[in-house]
Amino acid sequence: MPMVFTRLHNFAAVIFLTLLMLQGPAPGGDAPGDAALLFDFSEGIGAWRLSPPQPNAARGVKHSKNALEVELEFPGAASADVILLNAAKQRGADWTDGERLTLRIKLPGDAPDDVQAIAFLKDGTLSYYQALRKVPLTPGEWNEIPFDLRPFNLDWEAIGHFKPWDGYVLQEIMQFGIKLQSMKPFKGSALIGPMRMDKAPPPESPEPTKIENLRTNAGSIGRYEKFELSFNLNRCYENPFDPAQVDVQGVFIAPSGKTCSAPGFFYQNYIREKIQLEERLTPIGRPHWKIRFAPVEIGRYRYYIKVKDSSESRTGMLEFECVESANRGFVRIEPEKKRNFEFSDSSNYYPIGHNIAADSDARGASGLGFVPTWGEGTFAYDRYLGRMAGAEENFCRLWFSYWSLGLEWTRQVTLEAPAAAKDSPSTYDPSQYGNLGRYHLKHAWKLDHILETAARNNIYMLMLFTAHGEISADYESQWKDSPYFSGNGGPLDAPNTWYTDPQVNMYYKRRLRYIAARWGYSTNVLGWDLLNEPDLANYYRAVPNEAAAWVKDMILYMKTQDPNPHLYTSGLFRYRERWAEPVMGLPEVDFNTAHVFEANLADQLLADVTELTQKYDKIFLVTEADLTPFQQNPILARRALHMALWCSYCMPYAGAAMSWWWVFIDQHDLYCHFHALAKFARGEDRRKMDLAVVSPVVESAPEAAKRALRCQCVQGSGRAYLWVYDSLAFASAGCWKKFEALPAMVRLENLPPGRYHVEIWDTIKGEAISASEIETPDGKLLIELPPFETDIACKVRQVEAGEQKPPAGEQK
Repeated sequence: MPMVFTRLHNFAAVIFLTLLMLQGPAPGGDAPGDAALLFDFSEGIGAWRLSPPQPNAARGVKHSKNALEVELEFPGAASADVILLNAAKQRGADWTDGERLTLRIKLPGDAPDDVQAIAFLKDGTLSYYQALRKVPLTPGEWNEIPFDLRPFNLDWEAIGHFKPWDGYVLQEIMQFGIKLQSMKPFKGSALIGPMRMDKAPPPESPEPTKIENLRTNAGSIGRYEKFELSFNLNRCYENPFDPAQVDVQGVFIAPSGKTCSAPGFFYQNYIREKIQLEERLTPIGRPHWKIRFAPVEIGRYRYYIKVKDSSESRTGMLEFECVESANRGFVRIEPEKKRNFEFSDSSNYYPIGHNIAADSDARGASGLGFVPTWGEGTFAYDRYLGRMAGAEENFCRLWFSYWSLGLEWTRQVTLEAPAAAKDSPSTYDPSQYGNLGRYHLKHAWKLDHILETAARNNIYMLMLFTAHGEISADYESQWKDSPYFSGNGGPLDAPNTWYTDPQVNMYYKRRLRYIAARWGYSTNVLGWDLLNEPDLANYYRAVPNEAAAWVKDMILYMKTQDPNPHLYTSGLFRYRERWAEPVMGLPEVDFNTAHVFEANLADQLLADVTELTQKYDKIFLVTEADLTPFQQNPILARRALHMALWCSYCMPYAGAAMSWWWVFIDQHDLYCHFHALAKFARGEDRRKMDLAVVSPVVESAPEAAKRALRCQCVQGSGRAYLWVYDSLAFASAGCWKKFEALPAMVRLENLPPGRYHVEIWDTIKGEAISASEIETPDGKLLIELPPFETDIACKVRQVEAGEQKPPAGEQK
């Protein structure tokens, strides 16, 4: 919710007078010269009020002789806050042409001689500023009090934050008011006369744009690591996120002579605190500009910065050194067979992880037995990513959702700071949005922190841009709150023409440019995911070719802004329907993603990876998997998670299928399931194994006749991975009795003749139960499994010629 900072003074009285709306010059018209009357009280007090009424400070306000009369009662103390905005547009008053604000105040002749005046306001981010008239007011006379509005002046004190006054403050005045304070007893009235704003004269010759205070994060940067430039510009822009107004670029020349550009971006820094389990972010320092770049060549880079606005400016040529590092580079698709992931240095990468779409989630809470913990913000991600790393998870999926980490959404400003909606986080702050084309800098800072935390924990992120509800008018629709909706000032009445509207395309590309500029440097971004389940909108099935053309256009544009080889995807819900084919078949979509919800989950996962990988000749990755997309009981959800991990690993998937229920996983401490698979997969490089699905025969003892044992297995190049399970234990309508632990046997065939190392694994503890070596002259291998209840795993590897048998004591 909007966070309001107020300072309680131990003075005898404080009067807050508030103006609720400024809509250009007041009824009195322009003052002589280059000044405008903001309000002259000639016909009444208009929107001025005491808000809220304060005991023992001010008794009320009324109109009196072309002035605002305030009844005072000193001493006392009070605080208040106000909003000054166009309610329809949710935009504040524009005072950018103001140079000086002048107030007129008259006290009674018998008023105390220590009364001081303070002007206060809040800008577009609700940052609070006040300016104190240090000289007390003269009783019985009209006091004319000027306040300097020019950028970078020191009259205005930041209260409750550390963001100094600058030219961006006056772009939106959301709140404004006057305080009077005294420490001596008094009862009477004060008059507030017309307020005047003197306008700044236009410069005779505009000062050229200057790049100032340039600093770097280091002079020597590791390969694939972040090289960051921070600097100020000597002018402000109406919308610093619009490259048509200001285009900042870093131009980098590699040691080989190759040149590439990285766009710059507008930035605000914050201080992070945890107060009563909730995150609080406080702005610190002036907003400024940054450029981020990841060098890929060892040696000396040369670079310069150029800025294009009404003119063009640039720095001289500068340098930094790129040295070797432990960073393995960007995630890519292995070039030979295009069925697995790897890093730039050709090392293996097999993703194991789950979704962490927002800091919390309310869906499924009652059925799964967890409590949404709204308000933790990045502190929740610190915990998630740390615990994931402890379980050797290396992959997650993050959403730019408007309720958590979105950049662009409709601003909703309220002064009253009501209690958070029961299904929304208390730190969801819509006042920080800027409507269409302006971005939530607080959320952007959170994403910086989350991505840096992921990098420290060796976790790679698939970053989703747009959820289905944002562009749907029916299923889970948030369309009426979207900045693209005409009711909020956007270009569209309905989302049906989302994929073809030129204004939508322009604004969306602008957002992609900011994303590429701010996070494109990171090797921990596995890839960009454009859309989540857009086909849940009813209109989608009629426009799949338009959607595919849009996805292609956005990918090609982002590649011009992101200088690094990130991967691209765009997921669908009904991924097997004909309307999914245009997007899934795009060459620009590097790998396909989808959400698999099926009662017979193992069968569906197997059918999908077999058919869709071949159909589209690209990786098919399951980014959500479960028996149902809806909440269920916690026992079933836990087993579905377990099944999705193990059966997908024993299929030719490039990464393990992912669970959605991250809060459930965290609060029930289910990280052991991921850790067990990660330990099983440790050191296994599947890229050159030619793995294919086989169907081994599973035999069980006669007393286990009621068990429904199945085996999921991939085999190839003298290797095999097997998951043997009782399908009744993972059925969507299962009976939750304790399954009896009984032995079984698995028969593998069509192996090359030779000696094989066989390990039997506990799938919860992530430990090898036994290890042995078996000789097969005919390519048939009979593996005896120890007693198990629900499932067990097996790893088979052909022993290379000349490889020594382990000592007898090491065989279990």
